[in-house]
Amino acid sequence: MSPQVSTRALPRIDQWVGALRVRRAGLTDPERVAELDLLIEHLVAEGERDLARTLATVSPHGTYHSWGGSGPYTATTAQQAELYHQALDASPHTFDLAMEVERFHSGQDGICMDGVLHKQATREEVEERGLAVPDAAHEVFVMSRRMALFVSYVDGLLIGEDMYRDDHADVVTADAWAVARPHLGTGPREESA
Repeated sequence: MSPQVSTRALPRIDQWVGALRVRRAGLTDPERVAELDLLIEHLVAEGERDLARTLATVSPHGTYHSWGGSGPYTATTAQQAELYHQALDASPHTFDLAMEVERFHSGQDGICMDGVLHKQATREEVEERGLAVPDAAHEVFVMSRRMALFVSYVDGLLIGEDMYRDDHADVVTADAWAVARPHLGTGPREESA
């Protein structure tokens, strides 16, 4: 990692949450506000790596669907919990991500949004996904790909997520990403000792 990364912005879920809070200010229907608040809580809990808190926002009868990206899958809430465990164990950067929301809709069927998802990754994580490392002198990168997310609700909880992600991801060094997108991220997370 270059010395500049320690002071530059990297993808953070807080940016995504901030963008959703701006959208929330424009909602007037109390049901839509409650749904968005629950999604925000879900994202905040993910960002804090709090699995129990994350799953408390999801119906035990929920289903997750994912297409593209690392590969398609369908999972029950219990199976998704195991996938969360595996992801959290595999990387300290699991939820070091930010979504640039380009389109957003909240209605009776739930919330849908699309844009570009940016995720911090180590050299090893980039290589594990079969992607080219753009600069051998760096250790921290940002992978970016288009994503559409659909979230529905039942009994006041998320019924799951439907995610569509491009198979292709652009990879740049964290330094290059921070220069290109200074409006995203809040700087590196403090690592606990």
